[in-house]
Amino acid sequence: VVYPVIMIMIPTARGACGIALLFAILCAAGAIAEHPDLEARQRVTIAGSVTPGDMPTRLADHLDLFAGAGTEVAVASFPSGAAALDELLQRRADFALTAVPPFASALLQQERTEVADDEELVVLARISRSNNTHHVVLSPAAAGLQPAQLAGRRIGVMPGTSSEYFWAGFAPLHGIARADVELSLLNVEEMTAALQAREIDAAVVWDPWPLRMGEALGGEVTRLSDHRIDSMSWLLVTRRVLVERHPQLCEDILRMYLRAENLIHEDPERARAQEAAASGVTVDYVRSLAPDFIFSLGLDWSLLSEINHHLAWRRGRAGESGGTVFTPERYLAPRPLARVAPARVLLPRYWQQGAGP
Repeated sequence: VVYPVIMIMIPTARGACGIALLFAILCAAGAIAEHPDLEARQRVTIAGSVTPGDMPTRLADHLDLFAGAGTEVAVASFPSGAAALDELLQRRADFALTAVPPFASALLQQERTEVADDEELVVLARISRSNNTHHVVLSPAAAGLQPAQLAGRRIGVMPGTSSEYFWAGFAPLHGIARADVELSLLNVEEMTAALQAREIDAAVVWDPWPLRMGEALGGEVTRLSDHRIDSMSWLLVTRRVLVERHPQLCEDILRMYLRAENLIHEDPERARAQEAAASGVTVDYVRSLAPDFIFSLGLDWSLLSEINHHLAWRRGRAGESGGTVFTPERYLAPRPLARVAPARVLLPRYWQQGAGP
């Protein structure tokens, strides 16, 4: 471990230099004790997910683009954005990729537990948006059901994620009341086994889980989708303290995401081949998803609306009223992206001046 030492030379009475140096060492050690994971950024970890929206992370890792970040970057993949975000919350990762619903849930949980301001989660950028990528996957025994016929069935959802949010929109759209179904709260990686064991009749998941479920169940699965209620953003998230103490690192990471995004747009077939190799799927599968995703690094007004919508929805779901008003500076960190690519930050003028880390 390399401890930062600040040498303050004060040419006054004998011993003053030594006292000043000792004071500086103690201050530095105190800062390290407060945030032991930030003392030397020799290695950082990005917690990603298997979702196709995280394609830029996999490309940057697979093509070793993160080598340009000036420090060693390790990428770990998890079954869901919620699991990736938990790695960040537990300080096992420095950055995480997650959809808006888990991020909103985490913000509200931090509000309830009153975490320190510098430990709050902040968004560095949205890296992608998707449409029509959430599905209700039917068990083999229920394969012939129409959406309205799911009433009276057991439905697997992952709480605090886009799985729960999609079902909350899908069900009333097809005349299914909350009391009409039995919800089984499962992690997404547990749902395939639950379908196989007939513990649930349907699982609410996102791509690529229908593909994985079909592989495990021995054939293509029946899935019900609805693009009218299926829109989601994928976020690059960190903690406020990292942005404040290591802004250059955040800028370097964002530059690598821009390089990955450029590859997706400038050489899409090469990007799809790399994504297929990194994800263990076929190029045809990656190509079939292309119309459902927009890869564009940025922070804009629509993201503010989306996050605020999910905060309100989550509070309403929990039966809460009132609570802290989450102004944008509470959960956005626009300065790193503004320094790297100013045109990608399109936020209200009244807020941009001096707001956020």
